[in-house]
Amino acid sequence: MANTNGSSRFSNFLKNFLIILIILQFVPIVYTSVKKTIKKVVSPDTEVGVIKIGTINSSEYVIKQIQKFHKNSDIKALLLQINSPGGLPGASQAIFNELKKFKKDKPVVVLVEDLAASGGYYVACCADKIIANPSSLIGSIGVVCMLPNIEKLLQRFNIKVDEVKSGKYKTILSTTRERSLEETALLQSVSDDVYKQFTSDVATNRNLHLQDEKIWADGKIFTGNQALKLKLVDELGSLSDATETIKNLLKERGVKVEGKIKYIRPKPTSTFAKLFGSSEEDQENQVALTSLAANSISQIWHKFLSNETSENSKLIS
Repeated sequence: MANTNGSSRFSNFLKNFLIILIILQFVPIVYTSVKKTIKKVVSPDTEVGVIKIGTINSSEYVIKQIQKFHKNSDIKALLLQINSPGGLPGASQAIFNELKKFKKDKPVVVLVEDLAASGGYYVACCADKIIANPSSLIGSIGVVCMLPNIEKLLQRFNIKVDEVKSGKYKTILSTTRERSLEETALLQSVSDDVYKQFTSDVATNRNLHLQDEKIWADGKIFTGNQALKLKLVDELGSLSDATETIKNLLKERGVKVEGKIKYIRPKPTSTFAKLFGSSEEDQENQVALTSLAANSISQIWHKFLSNETSENSKLIS
């Protein structure tokens, strides 16, 4: 009985100690939050969200950040820093559509220092203003589907691939044989449809004429200088120019620009949050998280003591 009480006291002590220890990890967060609040009152700045976009293999992360900045009333605009060769058409289109929602309430400015090609330009064309370096590369507006054909390589090593399929076109993307003319025609129709969506969105958002698409949408890459003449970008410049453009766009929308433009970047998920399956936006629930962690450790400790007691009982008997 005494042993059980002692174990219970030790377990409670361990649990409370762990809760205090983990909570202390978040004291800097609370301090920083209070400090930011005081600074906003004493010396307010105009906050602008910043998202960097590289190769577009997925839209999930970027859309999540756009939505967070959209909901945050402190964020007055969005700056997209694009350095992208493109990527998947569906993911690019998804980001484009999310930016359209954001743009209804807050201005969006794109800054291209090096590259905004293909899907990267698809995302960029939604912005209120696109600013690019004169030597940056812009465009590559088009669609491509490239698949290797390893049929002869397989024949060389006497490897045969059998196909069992349900659906005439199910193996249309096979790399082990030549495609039929009918299959190639089907892939071409898919590519043409995606191209039509791409060029239509670019023309609408950049006030271009679709009948001139062969000039700006045949897959060519343009320098920033050339893109400006084709109206694919709005001006040439750098971050300081983007900052001025954001100020002007805010004033046009009747938003008061206070202090300086302060760029806010997405917070990386902390190691602790990753460990327990949480994210930065869940910081208000961190106390519950620490309690969960402490309870889990407490349960493990109780199980250990229970097993130890059981083993001792066996030895005594």
